[in-house]
Amino acid sequence: MFLSVLCCSTFLRTENIDSFRAPTAVYIMPCQLLNLSYASGIIMGGEVNIYKSISASAEVGTFFQGTGNTAKVNLKYYLPLNEIDGRYEIRYYVALEYAYKNQQYGVSDKIEGPPKQDVNYTVDKFISTGNLKVGSSWSRKKSWFMDFYVGAGVRYRVVRNTLTPYELDHIYHWHEGFIDRFTNSSCNGFCPSITIGWKVGYRFR
Repeated sequence: MFLSVLCCSTFLRTENIDSFRAPTAVYIMPCQLLNLSYASGIIMGGEVNIYKSISASAEVGTFFQGTGNTAKVNLKYYLPLNEIDGRYEIRYYVALEYAYKNQQYGVSDKIEGPPKQDVNYTVDKFISTGNLKVGSSWSRKKSWFMDFYVGAGVRYRVVRNTLTPYELDHIYHWHEGFIDRFTNSSCNGFCPSITIGWKVGYRFR
């Protein structure tokens, strides 16, 4: 998506940066609704102009499974404005993001047999993340808009589960695939972070 945007920008007109003001908008995160992992939920947010091409945004949300909440704040700087057909604005930006998540949920699995035995366990997560992002916003003033971004940074994770040592050695999905093991295993420390996102919303100006 970003490659196509960058290729198209060669043929678009660039306006004076002084004529632009960062958008004031509200939005939702559609990908979070479609996520099939334990992180699926609803996230909503808003963005306000601070000064010329600088804006701040905040997002809050909750999860469909278990209990918990998530929040993000961004400081964004918009690069010079491009136009399409004099109606649509494409604006590229860089942003600093801090994100927080805490969640508790239950998981059902089986102990490898024979015979296979059911096992239910609980996972507690605390995650704090800092990212540097680049993105593009496609919009018209006082209309719907879309925002696409990618970024990378560092994440601090604290994850705990209630599995016993025996269950850890014999639980079925941890040995037949890596997703449950990667998502639910206990850890405490820093790791790399990659973020990819898509927002849709309404721009008030």
